[in-house]
Amino acid sequence: MDTQVKFLTTFKLKTFSPLTGEDGGEGHAGLGDPSPVSLSRKGRGKFAVVGTLLVAATTLPACNSEILEKQAEQIKQQKEEIARQRKEIGALEAGQKAQEQKQRDCSRAFRDYFDKAQTTGDREQAIALYREGLVLCPDDEIAHYELGKALADRGRYPEAEKEFEAALKINPGFIDAKRHLESVRKSR
Repeated sequence: MDTQVKFLTTFKLKTFSPLTGEDGGEGHAGLGDPSPVSLSRKGRGKFAVVGTLLVAATTLPACNSEILEKQAEQIKQQKEEIARQRKEIGALEAGQKAQEQKQRDCSRAFRDYFDKAQTTGDREQAIALYREGLVLCPDDEIAHYELGKALADRGRYPEAEKEFEAALKINPGFIDAKRHLESVRKSR
């Protein structure tokens, strides 16, 4: 408080007593001698209130302005982050929907084509069923492998080679596909 009193005593104010209506003339906030030592306890309290109000009136607008600017920047950053997260969520949802559709397509390919190709005795029908199923589920290395075997059995080595290569592209560690690919290449 003493630092406030010392700081504020340098300001001279025109005073007016609201109780008496008298002009107090020039003084230091109407409190007489401005030295902190000579101020009465009551005078110091009034002076501190006036000083606090004066300091607050001059510094608060600047502080509020800075605070508001910081808050506005924070809000802007939060909005940008929310927009980024919404975009990311949208992409994840789209990816999830695509994955679900792919699973449905592969389930249908197995049910309607791959399983039937395994049970049919007609190799040409099996080839057609595998190809139709691979349209729905192109990333199934087993279907490519089985189609390659069916094509090789029919003597269609170039087509069989492509199917074994496709199986190996999906699963490079597919040993049976490697073995059949090597066998087809020797047969050509």
